[in-house]
Amino acid sequence: MLRLIALMFMSLMLLSGGCSDRNGAHKSSGESIVLKRVPTKMTISTRNGDVSVVADSTLDAVSVMWTAHLEAGAQSHADYRAGLATLRQQWSRDNHVLLEAAFPGADHPADGMDVIIHVPDLDGLTIETSNGHVTTLGTQGLLTIHNRQGAISITSHSGNARLISSNGSIIVNGQAGDLIVRTSNGLVHVEKLAGQPNIRATNAGIRLELQADQPGPVFLQTSNAPIVLQVGPQFGGTILAETTNASIELSDSADVVLRVADGPSTKRITMSKSGEASHVKTTNAEIECSVVAPSSE
Repeated sequence: MLRLIALMFMSLMLLSGGCSDRNGAHKSSGESIVLKRVPTKMTISTRNGDVSVVADSTLDAVSVMWTAHLEAGAQSHADYRAGLATLRQQWSRDNHVLLEAAFPGADHPADGMDVIIHVPDLDGLTIETSNGHVTTLGTQGLLTIHNRQGAISITSHSGNARLISSNGSIIVNGQAGDLIVRTSNGLVHVEKLAGQPNIRATNAGIRLELQADQPGPVFLQTSNAPIVLQVGPQFGGTILAETTNASIELSDSADVVLRVADGPSTKRITMSKSGEASHVKTTNAEIECSVVAPSSE
């Protein structure tokens, strides 16, 4: 029931999103389609729009719903352009499908398209958009998302992920795999990560929670924003925490920190278990590191 509610909410959010602040005449049109076969990998390319991909292993077909938003100086021209917009399909020999927004006539920078996809299991997914939100649920394989201006939300992904954005938050919950994030001006919030993170941001706070059994390492870097790191008792090696003009705090409820060496603007935390070195760095903001024992519940 909760899954159904989440999917309905996601769909409503996307259909109401996209390009809302348009100048001049505009027209929206869309279509629901079923792909001719289930692809192994998928690439979705659009702009000025939201993208949602929901993976469900019980499905036996790929359903796609797209809504294009077309612009023009006159309403009649906007209506005409909307009737010609489409989502093109290009299939490769290795069963990789590219779904690409296609806008008619002369390029209009405000044209956009929202895309919602329900798909069985995939072995890889790439999403490219701008000025919209990207959400995925239950996907697997290599996940690559490039959102030039907008937020990204990933839930229950199995596989490695590379997420690139700016001016939008990046939220990851329950990923099993390594995570690479590159962003600016938006919060990065990662929970229950079973893998190694490499997160670089600018003017964006970072909050990272590793699964309790993950050994590390972690690489976190931002500027003018705080970093909050939580690891479990299996984390190993050393953590070099580095900031300027702010404090570095450490708590260890699992009692696994072996020693701590303080410098003028650093704290080197050595764990009782061996492992690779980790680096956590920011400027003009505090760092909070905590080692937490798993809950008995």
